[in-house]
Amino acid sequence: MALDREALADLPVSQYFLACNRGDVASMLAIFSEDAAVRFVSAGFRYQGLDALRAHFEEFRDTFPGIDFRDFDVVADVERQCVAVRFELELTDSNGTRSLMRNCNVFYLNAHGRVRELVIYDTAPLDEGFEAGNTADAGNGREP
Repeated sequence: MALDREALADLPVSQYFLACNRGDVASMLAIFSEDAAVRFVSAGFRYQGLDALRAHFEEFRDTFPGIDFRDFDVVADVERQCVAVRFELELTDSNGTRSLMRNCNVFYLNAHGRVRELVIYDTAPLDEGFEAGNTADAGNGREP
């Protein structure tokens, strides 16, 4: 079931990023296929399958009580069923320390309209809040 341009452009913002802002892990997971993969390219983290994604999203939410995805620029490719989103992200940890990032995420959908892969290009170093569910090389926490 291919999504039209409007639905494709709306999916990451309304069903993923805004759910992240609310800490709503169930809604975040609802857009992914059972075998979905999420990769942080610059950090080397990888999460494969819904259990790993759930563990990651819960740790992320619990590590950062303040999550604010905002200022979205969206480009949807209907033919390839993918959508790229450039955005700003402000994270506040439990100590009140804030981090500001300007990232780009690319969502690739399967034939059923579910995200099969999410590739994340981040601009700040990632460490705390990203280990749970990581299926990359356990020796260094990064992809081999």
